[in-house]
Amino acid sequence: MPITGKQLSTTSTVTIFTLLLILTTVNSVHSILQQESNILSMGIVQYNDFQSAIYWQYGAESGDFGSWDAIDSSSINGIAISSSEVHGGSKSIRFYMADGSKSDDDRRLGLFIHNTDGVYQTGFYWSFWIYIPSNIEDMIDPEYNWLTIGGLKWYFLNFKWSFGARWRLYYSSGYGAVRALVFIGPHINSGYEPPQQGIEYNQPSDVYWYHDITYGAWNHFQIYLKSITDSTGEWKAWVNDDLLGTIDNQPTHPNAFLNPPQDASFFSQNNVYPHPQLMYYVDKNAPGGILYADDVVIATEKVSASYTVDST
Repeated sequence: MPITGKQLSTTSTVTIFTLLLILTTVNSVHSILQQESNILSMGIVQYNDFQSAIYWQYGAESGDFGSWDAIDSSSINGIAISSSEVHGGSKSIRFYMADGSKSDDDRRLGLFIHNTDGVYQTGFYWSFWIYIPSNIEDMIDPEYNWLTIGGLKWYFLNFKWSFGARWRLYYSSGYGAVRALVFIGPHINSGYEPPQQGIEYNQPSDVYWYHDITYGAWNHFQIYLKSITDSTGEWKAWVNDDLLGTIDNQPTHPNAFLNPPQDASFFSQNNVYPHPQLMYYVDKNAPGGILYADDVVIATEKVSASYTVDST
């Protein structure tokens, strides 16, 4: 049957409407995808996705230290929950060190995580915030010029030998200020040679990275470790989101430097995992002072400087 003018008009209208509907749908999908792309680029969706990357976190809001594996404190100096200086939420960790000469136990305050078994071989980030007081230069030992605030370390035998990364606040007279220092390598206490009889130790090169810090403010410290004995290991470190340096394409587990490699009984705590730690650790004659820490995170993705534990 021939198509009449009326039928042609109706058919054309339906066809045009169908085309418009398709174009509208395509444009809507494109718009949605574009909006999603924009949101992702701003980091809004990534914030929620980051929760799946968290291995462990602590923000002091619980009011106790129950989620930590160990606490190293003394009767003279101590670690407590405080609301005096906070980075996120309403509470933080307060480290207090008294003035005067200190015993070996009294000069060391620490909080430790022992088990990073689920992430240390594939890579993880150890992130925390430290409030650097305006009088930080008065808290640094004038002879040795350092104050340790944390790190990622393995301990061996009687704890007199360790390997890993340690964060320090270091005063340089030449620079005229306290700076952040991350030191990666072995640490041997005077008088203790680590290898037991029959064990050789091939010491890796020490690495020192420095960065400026801000007095009277919260500063963000973060380190990445992929701990493995083959050539795919990696270290990275940031202060206030500035990358200090990278070590890659080489072993980063201490067993790579021990000949023959050792089993778990050689390592303190009966494991071979690096221990994330927060510390206030000084020389025996260092002045006293107070440090605050907050928003402590172990994650498989880099921790954003805007992330706070209490906001989850």
